[in-house]
Amino acid sequence: MYQKENPSYYAISYEPMDSAATLSPINLERESGFYVGVTLPFSYKLWTSTTSLSFNYNKIKDASAVLTMAKPYIYAYTDQQLKVAKDTIVSFGGWMMTERNEGVYTRNAMVVVNASVTKTFFEKLQCAIRLNDITKAMNFEESYAINGVEAKGVYFVDAREIAFSMKYTFGNNASSSKFKNKDVDENLDRIK
Repeated sequence: MYQKENPSYYAISYEPMDSAATLSPINLERESGFYVGVTLPFSYKLWTSTTSLSFNYNKIKDASAVLTMAKPYIYAYTDQQLKVAKDTIVSFGGWMMTERNEGVYTRNAMVVVNASVTKTFFEKLQCAIRLNDITKAMNFEESYAINGVEAKGVYFVDAREIAFSMKYTFGNNASSSKFKNKDVDENLDRIK
């Protein structure tokens, strides 16, 4: 559980004299809520899976805002890896959030999908290609009414990305090194 006084959020303000609307951070009165989460790691033969799920409730209050009824929402993340060859791993996954009604703000649901392929050469050189936000789904929508200004906005985010990476391991691989337990305290055997 958490509670914050004067949390900062972005909102549109309008001054008729300026005849312009301004998007800027403002402090609202109070934010409170809770979240409960679980992470489920799983591995079977050539398949490795990590899935996280959290149940969230967030309520933002302010006297100058029109409040909607706050409702819980779900956030989920998953990464699925398949070892398709001796030195090749194909991975896919993503994250999602259900619609969020947080008192002042109402925000849209989102589903974002990612994928990658990793190949190791000569046991030391690891090369990867990663595709992020494949479906171009990271557009944020929100609506609110604060200080007499009703706003419905869409923030278009182009988070699609193709990333290449290379990693070279010098010397011995950490997984092949052998741990040797040595007593570094000469007085250790004196304690009874």
